[in-house]
Amino acid sequence: MKRQFKNTLQDTPELQWLTPPEQLILANDEVHIWRLYINSEFSNIQYLKGILSNEERTKAEGFYFKIDQWRYIIVRAILRIILAKYLCLEPEQIRFNYGTHDKPALSDVLKTHRVNFNLSHSQNIALYVIVCDREVGIDIENIRTDLDVLGIAEHWFSQREAAVIRELSSDAQKKAFFTIWTRKEAYLKAKGVGLAQLNGFEVLLHLGELTILMSSEEDSHEPSLWKLEDLAVDPDYAATVAVEGKTWTPKFWQWSPIYKLERFFF
Repeated sequence: MKRQFKNTLQDTPELQWLTPPEQLILANDEVHIWRLYINSEFSNIQYLKGILSNEERTKAEGFYFKIDQWRYIIVRAILRIILAKYLCLEPEQIRFNYGTHDKPALSDVLKTHRVNFNLSHSQNIALYVIVCDREVGIDIENIRTDLDVLGIAEHWFSQREAAVIRELSSDAQKKAFFTIWTRKEAYLKAKGVGLAQLNGFEVLLHLGELTILMSSEEDSHEPSLWKLEDLAVDPDYAATVAVEGKTWTPKFWQWSPIYKLERFFF
């Protein structure tokens, strides 16, 4: 009999994605995670495009398919609106720096606000994570059925991670693959490094807790620096957040099309 894949969402209640308050307060021990259904903002596309920088608008226009242009515009504009609320700025005032592997961060001028963030989107859902004085990464992936997930896992994952997938039924393999993938990518995004290091560590349950197991003894202290958490976003998606430090509490906010965008501005 094929094994079942266990993850940190099993036997836990559905996440409560709440309406955010008028005043957003980000405590040092909190991690704010936002969920956006991208197609809910298609009707505001021209307004949202106007929020973007010239560089962002140019990048949006570089996408061949209109749907990809719109998704990029919406995801980036809503990021600006959310950050502006935390920083007490207008969305157009937000400026970004980018790391070696394009990890976005607030520009040096805005660093005094001590806010860090990350974002990810797949198909129709985007996730944003906002923290204070911590490194953070987030990843979401639509669970595709057209991929050779075992072949990819055997190439990109550790031997033990690939073995976990190999022992599952065909349907369970796909869920397991994307769960492990989002765990690994969320951690890499938090570290600001590229996919070349994807098989340099493991992200499996250890004594019932999701943890990072490094392949090098030189990095033996690394697991103590991070906490990973799988996110119940949608049945057709896998998602994980990786946050520096062990002592933090998540809050889950749902972006809704019923909001008037003006309520997010001061």
